[in-house]
Amino acid sequence: MTKTNFMNPALDSEDVPEDALDYALYSRICHVNLEFGPTGENDT
Repeated sequence: MTKTNFMNPALDSEDVPEDALDYALYSRICHVNLEFGPTGENDT
């Protein structure tokens, strides 16, 4: 199964530091790997 993450287009700007973009992507990947869903079903 392929999982897709969507990022806010506002992050695609020269004004956004590279570290902030890396953290945003890392955060989304962690949520997918831990299976935290939009319903909060697995959130603690």
